[in-house]
Amino acid sequence: MKEIALVALSNGLSNKEKKTLVNLIKLLENLSVKVHYQADALFSDSRIGAVNAKKRAEIVNQYFKNPAINFIFDLSGGDVANETICYLDYKAIKNSSCKLFGYSDLTTVINAIYTQTGKSSVLFQVRHLVDKSSHRQFEAFRSLIDDRDTNDVVNKFIQENSKFIQGSAVSGQVLGGNIRCFLKLAGTAYWPDLKGKFLFLESYSGLEGRIRTYFAQLQQLGVFEDISGLILGSFTELDNQIGRDCLIDIVSEYVSPELPLVSTEAIGHQKDSLPLIIGQDLSLKD
Repeated sequence: MKEIALVALSNGLSNKEKKTLVNLIKLLENLSVKVHYQADALFSDSRIGAVNAKKRAEIVNQYFKNPAINFIFDLSGGDVANETICYLDYKAIKNSSCKLFGYSDLTTVINAIYTQTGKSSVLFQVRHLVDKSSHRQFEAFRSLIDDRDTNDVVNKFIQENSKFIQGSAVSGQVLGGNIRCFLKLAGTAYWPDLKGKFLFLESYSGLEGRIRTYFAQLQQLGVFEDISGLILGSFTELDNQIGRDCLIDIVSEYVSPELPLVSTEAIGHQKDSLPLIIGQDLSLKD
């Protein structure tokens, strides 16, 4: 039987989300998974952290040190995950076979783990499995927990739900995640080496002005000169209120016409989002 731990490195969950937790635990137990969690470290009406940053990190460190734990699923999102990255035990994380799942603000943690250890993590919010799961999402999730070293199913779904805006093929280790949260790492020891990497970016909020500032900062960091390709996930607010063409127009101003550019609206903040493995190779072709 596989064993997993539920944690919250970013903002605490609202108490009204306890029903979702109950349903998620039932779903996981039906998959023959044993669930561990500390309720007092998950829920907080303050919407900051249920416990302080050091304590949140210590809980995760203990799970990484426990050889019985196969996966850690972070249920949170928000703003404060980067408070914890200086308290994570990267030696223990590197030596552990456990894999972290998280999304949105967990972009900071996932890329910090890669930078410090070379380990991959999964950009995915498991709470969405009980909110609005799709068949392909559930199948991709099952493939990851049944065999954590195989990403064939995940990559197949991403290939089927992507299109090239520029170029016709790209491959490389995928880094990135939520664009706002990824940029929190700029200038820190946790910012990854992007040379030759395949960068994934998505966003929940932000219309044209805000999205432009993010891409301007990435350009000023020299990111678009280093990466082998760029994959754009959902930019939810911009896509819904203005349209996908606006995003493509913005990005085209900042990247070279020679840089492979891929668009997929199957990965992001939507509740049927596909998982994406950060820190592993992904190859796409037109």
